[in-house]
Amino acid sequence: MARRPTDRERHTPAQSSERGTAKTVGSGKFKKYSSNLNIATFNVLGLKSSLKRTTLTRDLARCAVDVCSLQETKLTDGLDESILGHRLICFPTKNYHYGLGFAVSSRLEIHRYWAVSDRVAVLTLSSSPSALVSVHQGQNVASGRPFLAIINAYAPTSTRCASNVAEMDRFYDDLATAYSEVSSSALLYICGDFNAKVGSGRRNANCLGSHGRGRRNFTGDTLVNFCETSHLYLANTTFKHPARNITTWTGWRRDKAADQKVPVYNQIDYIICRESQKRLLKNCRSYGGMEPYSDHRIVIANLEIPRVYGVLGSQTRKRSISRQPSVNTLRLASEKEVQLAYAKKLSDSLAEPTGEAGDDVQENWNAIQKHIHSAAATTVGYAKRKKNQKYDDAELEALSKEQRQLRIQLTFVTDDKKRKSLKTKRNRIQHS
Repeated sequence: MARRPTDRERHTPAQSSERGTAKTVGSGKFKKYSSNLNIATFNVLGLKSSLKRTTLTRDLARCAVDVCSLQETKLTDGLDESILGHRLICFPTKNYHYGLGFAVSSRLEIHRYWAVSDRVAVLTLSSSPSALVSVHQGQNVASGRPFLAIINAYAPTSTRCASNVAEMDRFYDDLATAYSEVSSSALLYICGDFNAKVGSGRRNANCLGSHGRGRRNFTGDTLVNFCETSHLYLANTTFKHPARNITTWTGWRRDKAADQKVPVYNQIDYIICRESQKRLLKNCRSYGGMEPYSDHRIVIANLEIPRVYGVLGSQTRKRSISRQPSVNTLRLASEKEVQLAYAKKLSDSLAEPTGEAGDDVQENWNAIQKHIHSAAATTVGYAKRKKNQKYDDAELEALSKEQRQLRIQLTFVTDDKKRKSLKTKRNRIQHS
């Protein structure tokens, strides 16, 4: 009889599991398949530049993110386009400093998406991989029941909430409205920038783990109360990580004694799930090193989704395709001796009776193919496989290396003038 995993084993991230690989769980007649799904949230600080949108989708593909909630897109007219295997959906906003959006991998089927307000939006994914997508009243609607719901949230800052409590109340009213519209049978994840610090201790709260950061503020109390009332759980307070993978935002404050700015590191971006679904979490943490500049870090949650939902379908199984070696056609095109040797060898092979020829056209063609490949292997040979190079010319490689170094410097510089100069120089390099 198989041993039941303990709570510690169930909530510890798997070390050897590979994204997208189906595996069996348990033993006996009934085998349960499971697949991986990665959900993220990222405050992008503007997506008007096509270059920034391209670098964003490239980073999401590099981090294997399937669905990402985006805040502060600053697109007043909205956007809907496909870039590098991800579909970017950005909602129009009345306020330039707001804007919500989603980046969805092409391997997932979108069921529906809508905006509740400038600060709350909802995306649902279909459980049918072959669902036919149609457009109805300006919204994307697909057949099949919703499998996964992502609520994108961008809360007002603590400073705005302190001076205008009604704005914070409106935000949580909109969040509660979006939460009530999601089917109870669907997996639910609320991802976004909540501008709230829940703190490092649990303080008799069942909605968070023991690995938060800092001291809880009054907006953090409001978030914890909302999660406790709605039976939700703050995923990125569960797992123990270094401080750099817990903090999600870097700010600056003036040190009067030293007369300079010093960095401030807070945890204000969260991925929230239902308490009953937290067993699906494999890991949840923040990551640095994103190509688009932002003072926020991306937060990624790794989920182990039971295959019974069927959202990933058969695409998650990796097929091993044996790659055939390629003939060195350059020698055949440039060397006269090789051409004559190949022609003579092929002519002699075709002239020899093999007993394979018959009335079937396909059998005759298969026999001719064997002679062609055999003659090429003997006289021409195979070409050496070339490794795919990341850069095609030295200038592009040097510019990419220089902009990465500038991005690292921007993280630690404290002087305002130097910081502005570095940002201008990096932007020029990226556009060139």
